[in-house]
Amino acid sequence: MPFRRGERTRIMDPTLSFIYNVIQIVVYASVISIGISLKISRNYRMAGAIVGLFLFFLADSVVIFMTEFLPDFMQWYEVNFIRTPSLKMLIFLGTGFFMLLCWSAATGSVFTSGQGLLLFGFGLWLIFVPLLLDGAVESFFFFSGYQVFCICISVYALWKIRMVDPSRLQLPGQWIRAFLIVTVVFCALIMAEDNYVIFYVDNYDVSVGELNIYYRSVSEDILRFVYSGMILSLFSGQFWRGEAKRTVGASYTGEAVGPATVLSMAESESESGQDPAAAEYKLIKFARMLTLTEREEEVLALLIGGQSNQEIGGALHISIGTVKAHVHGIYRKAKITHRYELRILYEAFDPDESGLL
Repeated sequence: MPFRRGERTRIMDPTLSFIYNVIQIVVYASVISIGISLKISRNYRMAGAIVGLFLFFLADSVVIFMTEFLPDFMQWYEVNFIRTPSLKMLIFLGTGFFMLLCWSAATGSVFTSGQGLLLFGFGLWLIFVPLLLDGAVESFFFFSGYQVFCICISVYALWKIRMVDPSRLQLPGQWIRAFLIVTVVFCALIMAEDNYVIFYVDNYDVSVGELNIYYRSVSEDILRFVYSGMILSLFSGQFWRGEAKRTVGASYTGEAVGPATVLSMAESESESGQDPAAAEYKLIKFARMLTLTEREEEVLALLIGGQSNQEIGGALHISIGTVKAHVHGIYRKAKITHRYELRILYEAFDPDESGLL
């Protein structure tokens, strides 16, 4: 029996709905374009993960937009959603992957096999729910699976971040916690909204070939707008610091410092394809620009190399308190407050344009 559309009661005037969709797409596209710019110009790792996440947000919004304004696509999409929701499945898996990648980038870690297994299990859920269930129950468990996945990884991250060395964080800890808490709260709201819409508004009466499914979640839209605001604020901070870094050589003066222990930094740069001698030269010029002491330069080399405060203390045979004092001194001279800012400052620094001998 062919499926047909039920009578849909619009919750928004078509003109307002169109404008709303356009605004949503423009916001997501803005995050993506700024993220790409940061990734290309400053090799900002976090930007790459965020760009991937918002590409899937954008794809999801475009699909929902098409279901609301293109009747033929709407009918094709709903019929295929009931049978095999492959398109939505890809969107969920893509956003799930990049959510995990954002966590890895924020904490300066790598994508682990445990995260891969979690994503694989989530994929199995998305595959088997449509095979085992039907109608509204299928739709609820299919959509709720993604929200439960996001809640689980966010709660785990909130617990895990307490054990992560703050010096390894690539973003302010408070920003990361706020992002995770917002995710947990809104995912719970999305599940509540989905429960109401799926069981009391949507029509899955396939026995008479009639479908009437709403794919837009107001709570999910709000969550993504909140994400956009938080990330645009984060990105604007990176651009602001980037503009300051272009003239930072003229704003710092001081006497030259002697060569320091840069072995760890040189090895790190060598692994990424950069000549160790060039890495040492860049580090010395960078330290001279900031007018660091010789000990601060040694600490700087290990900071840039990704060492934690405890590892720095062990390498230089000094106490954690002394390490923190030197780190604070470096931050004060660089006019920053977080390690990720130091890394961005260093990566953008061009020793041949610093104006220092």
